[in-house]
Amino acid sequence: MESESEKVRLFTEQLGIDKKYLPSKRYSGGVHERFTDRYFVDKFPMYLPPNASPPPVVSFSFVDPGFESLDSFKTHLQACLPLFFQLQSVRFHYIATRETHHNRAKQLFMGHFEQHWNPDSPEGLVDYFCLRKQIETGEAQKLSTADLIAHADAKLKFNHSGMENLYQKWRSGQTELRSVRKEYQALRRPETVAFIFSPVNGQVALFERHPKPLVKAARKSTRPVPFTGDLTRSFAGTER
Repeated sequence: MESESEKVRLFTEQLGIDKKYLPSKRYSGGVHERFTDRYFVDKFPMYLPPNASPPPVVSFSFVDPGFESLDSFKTHLQACLPLFFQLQSVRFHYIATRETHHNRAKQLFMGHFEQHWNPDSPEGLVDYFCLRKQIETGEAQKLSTADLIAHADAKLKFNHSGMENLYQKWRSGQTELRSVRKEYQALRRPETVAFIFSPVNGQVALFERHPKPLVKAARKSTRPVPFTGDLTRSFAGTER
């Protein structure tokens, strides 16, 4: 799936996910107070494995830009997490020319899901149920701004029919928090997550952003630079 429209159609039409969960950026137009929302603006590779049994499991990716920090990766994750929390399974390829950030990136990535899967974690399921009940019973004024923000974020993460039914059972007294924690294990999304480090051989310049002097020097050269790497074999080998 290379285009924005292909990706949007997959998630909204085929998987029935609301557009509000898709990673997006809002751009202002020439007309005052007119905006345009664009989706998947990072344009990282995304594909569906061939001959996969339904429901489709999307393979996402992030291409390491070669910076010393993981700031760009953190930003990308924050944009994609609302969508990830709506899927049954997530496969994520971290594509890089070297292993510099491999372990840190994996810990950061998996940490989000480990926290999400733990019902007693900060901003987890139990907190969400308790905050929601306070708001619905007219006690919102007792909550801090941080509590209200946490509730809004959690409402997006836990927004599907199974979780709603579980909340209503707890709210009406049909079940206790102990049972809520147990039932959550079968309801949580995503059910499975795979973080795949995908090293690519080939020229570093294909995947890294360089200082301007290097870019200018490259533009002055008229000699073609041969590409001797083989990205396909390396990528496929890692996938296996």
